[in-house]
Amino acid sequence: MKNKLSTSPSSAESTWVQEYYTPDQPGAFSGATSFQRHTSQKNSPQLRQWLRGQDSYTLHAPIRRRFQRRPIVVHAPYELWQADLSDVSRLRKHNKGYRFLLAGIDVFSKVAFVRPLKSKTGPALVAAFTDILRHSAQPPHYLQTDKGTEFTNKHMRQLLQRHHIHFYTSQNEDTKAAVVERCQRTLKGRMYRYFTHHNTKRYIDVLQALVDSYNATYHRSIRTQPRLVGPHNQDQVYMALYGKAMERAFQTPRPQPKFSIGDRVRLAQARRAFQKGYVPKWTQELFTIHRRLKTHPYVYTIRDDRGELIKGTFYEPELQKVHDTGVYKIEKVLRRRGRQVLVKWLGYSDEFNSWIPVATIRKRYKN
Repeated sequence: MKNKLSTSPSSAESTWVQEYYTPDQPGAFSGATSFQRHTSQKNSPQLRQWLRGQDSYTLHAPIRRRFQRRPIVVHAPYELWQADLSDVSRLRKHNKGYRFLLAGIDVFSKVAFVRPLKSKTGPALVAAFTDILRHSAQPPHYLQTDKGTEFTNKHMRQLLQRHHIHFYTSQNEDTKAAVVERCQRTLKGRMYRYFTHHNTKRYIDVLQALVDSYNATYHRSIRTQPRLVGPHNQDQVYMALYGKAMERAFQTPRPQPKFSIGDRVRLAQARRAFQKGYVPKWTQELFTIHRRLKTHPYVYTIRDDRGELIKGTFYEPELQKVHDTGVYKIEKVLRRRGRQVLVKWLGYSDEFNSWIPVATIRKRYKN
């Protein structure tokens, strides 16, 4: 962990400190565009660089949640399934005590499957998934879910290993397993329309019928019914799924990447329910760009200050370039040893706790 002191600020930086951190100054504590309007050095690269080094600016920068992502590309049925568990416990009294619905979908053919569960324990999930596999022509090569523990327990791992199914979880909290989540919304929409028409809250008797209807309904993305997808029309389905995207990728000039190897960045925090817009949206911890993948759009791998790679890849809107001043905030002094102290760094896990000389610590200035 670095603990070096920053160099003395320039006269321009001293002015910016005074202007940005004085509450009654025009543009104080605002965004970059607003602040630059009220400074003497408008559109100054040095000013933007200075702002990138200010925690109060970078931690609260807006996050763009909706942006172009890489498509999930599959080439045939049974290559990839996605699965998710939804909570319908509010309806359990009307449905024999069933509290959850295990939903899954073949990402290529869009064939869906659903099983009701009374609990989400490992054995209950295994029983439901075993029944799904029993009624499938073959197991999938891959299964993708979110990071819920119901899918990562030892019972599920053993079942997947027996069927030689490679399992992985979605790392992105905003998208998770997007295809199956879209399928769930469609099925629940039909289910609740059924409730309204029949003045009931009982779905258990018609659940499979609703799923069969879904699989027999024309699906716009594949331009056919999911149940009709097979080897005879596999190429047409592939082009329906990815043809236009491939054409756009070849015709659209690739933009310049925003980040270079070695850039210091913050990582967008996962969105939480009821999270206020004004609380910090970015990690206090800084990371380093490790690798840039030439996908469309670009994605990056990052590493922490111990050199360890962070799991997953990240899109440009999920990263924010910062100017690393080399000054880090201390959350707590844990121990003292002569002229050294063991400190916990603000926003960093305990693995980063380190001994530093007392002389390198400076008190936070006030404006």
